Amino acid sequence: MSDFGKIMEDKCMNFAIRITNLCRYLVDEKHEHRISDLLFRSGTSESLFWLTLLNKTGFLSTEQYKSIYEDCEELKRLLVSITKTSKFNLDNETNN
Repeated sequence: MSDFGKIMEDKCMNFAIRITNLCRYLVDEKHEHRISDLLFRSGTSESLFWLTLLNKTGFLSTEQYKSIYEDCEELKRLLVSITKTSKFNLDNETNN
C-alpha cells in the first residue's frame, strides 16, 4: 500500500473510532438512541448533517462538535480530491 493509501486508511479508521465513541457517549451519557444509530450507519457523506443536528439540539457541546466536524470535513475534502484526480486520470487514459 502506498504512503497516501496508508494515511487515508488511518484517517478513515480514526474517524470511524471517533464516531463509534461519540455514539457510545450519546447512548450512555445523553440517553439518545435514534440519532446515534443514524450517525453510526450514515458514513461520512451524511455525518456532517447528523453532527450539526446533535450540536443544534444540545447533545454535543460546541467544542465537541467543532472537533469532530473538522475531522469529517478533512475526510470529505480528501475524498473529493481523490475522486477528481481519479476522474482526471481516467479521462486522460481514455483520450490517449
